[in-house]
Amino acid sequence: MADVDYWGQAVVQVRRLQGAVVALAVAVAALSVAVLLPILAGTPVHYIPPGGPGVSLPGVIPDEAATDYASRWLVVRYSFTEATVRDAHREVAKGLHPTMRTAFEKQAEQEVLVVKEHQLATQLTMRHAQVLGRAGEEVRVQVQAVRAIYVGKALVREEEVAGELGVLPWVAQGHPRGLVISRIKLSPSLGVTGQ
Repeated sequence: MADVDYWGQAVVQVRRLQGAVVALAVAVAALSVAVLLPILAGTPVHYIPPGGPGVSLPGVIPDEAATDYASRWLVVRYSFTEATVRDAHREVAKGLHPTMRTAFEKQAEQEVLVVKEHQLATQLTMRHAQVLGRAGEEVRVQVQAVRAIYVGKALVREEEVAGELGVLPWVAQGHPRGLVISRIKLSPSLGVTGQ
């Protein structure tokens, strides 16, 4: 009978097992990095305007998307009747940056009272929207429109509305991803007398 070196065989097996554990640890670490990296980096958001170009850059708002969003938001903001003013306000609030919502809700409450008291209705028609510039991720959009104001069914006046809206990408937990209005500078403000 030959002497069997049990100790030597055990050492060899332990070394093989150590190599297998190290290889498994490297594979698990690589898989963890592959899974966590996209989560930590976030999902790239592409903003493509209707009929827009075929190329899109993640996180960059094209001028057409910014002007389209600002124009649509403004039309909803100032096109309502006594019966639809609350629905218009709800829709407009969805498109506002969260930091602007509280102030808008207070303003909307006052506006509803004025609209009901005077049986006010408005219809906004966009004339022009163009990008003024960018500040970080925010796109500043200059808007020009005509707002028709009705008391009851009678047209009281048509007035030029001009100003600037800020359009910002919004990707946050608990809020729908997409674009939001981050700045509003419009004149004149809505009123029965236009003052």
